[in-house]
Amino acid sequence: MLKKIYYKIFSNFYYELEKATKGCKSLLDVGCGSNSPIKYFSKNIYSVGVDGFLPSIKKSEQLKIHNKYYKMDLLNIGKKFKENS
Repeated sequence: MLKKIYYKIFSNFYYELEKATKGCKSLLDVGCGSNSPIKYFSKNIYSVGVDGFLPSIKKSEQLKIHNKYYKMDLLNIGKKFKENS
């Protein structure tokens, strides 16, 4: 029962996230974690996953969610990625 409720609430989130990124050529997923919600449409867009926790990046790499990954302190993300990059 709880699984059905969870899916009902968050299925709209996945749809809205994909809709919000429609037309984008690339996506920067800051704090991507090991199981990013963009996994449902990441094959349709170039995406970069950034996280501060290496095991999360490794798991996400295994799932092939993003095209590229960076492990870094998220507070310094502006030094690596400039606006509109």
